[in-house]
Amino acid sequence: MKDYFSKSSLEACFDEVVQKGGQGIDGVDVEAFSKRKDEHLALIEKKIKSEAYAFAPYLAKLQTKGRGKAPRVISVPTLRDRVVLKALKKILHDTFKDAVPLGLPNQTIHC
Repeated sequence: MKDYFSKSSLEACFDEVVQKGGQGIDGVDVEAFSKRKDEHLALIEKKIKSEAYAFAPYLAKLQTKGRGKAPRVISVPTLRDRVVLKALKKILHDTFKDAVPLGLPNQTIHC
């Protein structure tokens, strides 16, 4: 499991998640995170190894769905949490290769 949280693995996770989403509750956007990427990734690695990593609360954003409809709540994690969640996703996919499909959920889940 240590390999998933090495600096190089975390950097790969960052490169994959940075394409989508905005800033979380900490107010750190992609540009600010990128400027101090090495520090952020080193902190993640250190906290994971010491078992002290804690996820930040999600930022709740309301998205309107149209007139007369209730808005949708979008929960946005911090970039740091998104990197950790991506690493955890890789662990699950590698551990349960046959049980966890790699496609998008909407391609797997049928109503």
